[in-house]
Amino acid sequence: MSFRFPFSALVLFAAMTVGACAGPEKAGTEGLKDVEWTLRDIPGATMVGPAPTATFDTEGRVYGFGGCNRFTGGFTLDGENLSFTPLASTRMACVSANVEDAYLDRLALVARYRIENDDLVLGDAEGNALLIFRR
Repeated sequence: MSFRFPFSALVLFAAMTVGACAGPEKAGTEGLKDVEWTLRDIPGATMVGPAPTATFDTEGRVYGFGGCNRFTGGFTLDGENLSFTPLASTRMACVSANVEDAYLDRLALVARYRIENDDLVLGDAEGNALLIFRR
């Protein structure tokens, strides 16, 4: 007696196997991942020039635009705690004043995050808002 699998069953099995090998997503990234966050406010500072961005991926990498240059690095989440590895950035000469230095300096101070509606608020260890992004 012979038994034959239909081709569609084989394709479905292969797809499920490959998907299972991808591994679990990093915990806590569900609200952050694969969204380009656009900076809308730096409390206590004036924003000049194009708005910086940040995107967090599911592999623990962050990348974006600082106002003139692109940046990339890593991040770690533990509950509502967020930290960044040292960030690498391109170094193009910027013609006009922009917010990039204040933005990158504040990213280095981030210790916590929270999502409020469509806003991502990055804060220091005491919970003070350092950077506010919009989805």
